[in-house]
Amino acid sequence: MPNLHDIERRIKSVESTKQITHTMQMVAAAKIRHSTERVEAATPYGEAVKEMLANIARMGGTTAPLATAHDEVKKTLIVVIASDRGLAGGFNSSVLRRAEQIMKERKAEGKEIAVAACGKKAIGYFKYRGIDTVLAFRDLSDILKDLDRDLVKGAFAGEHFAEYFFPACKDEKLAATVKELMA
Repeated sequence: MPNLHDIERRIKSVESTKQITHTMQMVAAAKIRHSTERVEAATPYGEAVKEMLANIARMGGTTAPLATAHDEVKKTLIVVIASDRGLAGGFNSSVLRRAEQIMKERKAEGKEIAVAACGKKAIGYFKYRGIDTVLAFRDLSDILKDLDRDLVKGAFAGEHFAEYFFPACKDEKLAATVKELMA
């Protein structure tokens, strides 16, 4: 049976853990707030890029497979971006749940599905469920370089993909804008 000293030590330990956890939550909230501010500051640039891409599409000055309209979408690439590590359980869960939902919907429509998993959590999720991924990335810098090379210039050039989901972005207007640009 623990004595009074052991109980006091345990209480202090729990309080210390509580304080550390609270500090970690505060730091995470500050990072999210900073990221949100950066996204809001970049909105005018996004609008300018949207306008530029719309002008290019209207002029017909591009032959890129991802920028041309297709009569029928036969294959869907779902790019699932989850975290590599950290306290992002809720984020990962919502991303992976939505990816599964999209996969079921597209399979019901008779479309072929391809999955690109970005982040350790997404890679592990699909590997555990026996779902083959066509691309897998662990670090953000690799994601950006390789997605550009593989999706636009290499592995999937000429194939028809149409699926865009931004789970971290609650702005439905942004998601609709991307869908509109890529349609």
